[in-house]
Amino acid sequence: VTSMKLLLAAVALAALIHEGTSIHCYSCTSDPSWPFPYDPNCANFDYSDTNFIQEWEDDDSVPSVCYTVVYSDDTIGKSVERNGVQGMIIDDGDCFVVEQHTICYCTGDLCN
Repeated sequence: VTSMKLLLAAVALAALIHEGTSIHCYSCTSDPSWPFPYDPNCANFDYSDTNFIQEWEDDDSVPSVCYTVVYSDDTIGKSVERNGVQGMIIDDGDCFVVEQHTICYCTGDLCN
């Protein structure tokens, strides 16, 4: 009986160790011509529509980050990407101006 309890405890511990993590981000755009799901309310500062949540599994070495991008024509996009995909590691709150848009990253669930 004791060895069975030890075996069950070991299996439970292994499952916890291998359990992946994920991040939940809003995924939408205020421009209906974009490939992201369109929601005219996506541009709202306090956006919180649960119909536009995307869960993204982290891989073993690289977590994912949420982002909001604002284009010069005021189009807003929100989504998720792997941290480091742009060639640098992103910290929570980092923002960058790139050509015709500004993109800001965050690392918590539904932070975008």
